[in-house]
Amino acid sequence: MKTYNHNNYHSGINWVPPASLFRGEDAAVLTARKAVLEAARAKNPRRWINLNFSSLSHNKRVLSKRGPLG
Repeated sequence: MKTYNHNNYHSGINWVPPASLFRGEDAAVLTARKAVLEAARAKNPRRWINLNFSSLSHNKRVLSKRGPLG
């Protein structure tokens, strides 16, 4: 389970690992990801005409009833 929760990115939680979401690190990951994408967009704006970064919002906290993710 440790590998699954720490190394697998999930579409349902904005492509962050479940362990990062549980520890509250998802906001920092998404903020950093958004900054990288905005820098790439500024460098070559013609490549990024129709991309909307609003989908990189913070996840809702979803915690397992079983406790911390292993």
